[in-house]
Amino acid sequence: RCSAAAGCRCASRLEVISTGSIMTAIELINSDGRITRRFGCNGTNAVIDVSDLPAGIHVVRVRNEFGWTSRRFIKH
Repeated sequence: RCSAAAGCRCASRLEVISTGSIMTAIELINSDGRITRRFGCNGTNAVIDVSDLPAGIHVVRVRNEFGWTSRRFIKH
């Protein structure tokens, strides 16, 4: 199981978990700072296929009712 909070080391998927609040949007950002994907959501967890992302450090940004939170993850 991958977790954005812990830093993901899986090759094909990223599991994003929000504790205590509903996520409304998720963005994936590459090392150049460009948004590569945007997702709308309405729940406390989401699984994202990242198999086609290049290896390296990426950022997942999550929006909930309190604002945005960002976490880095490593794609091998």
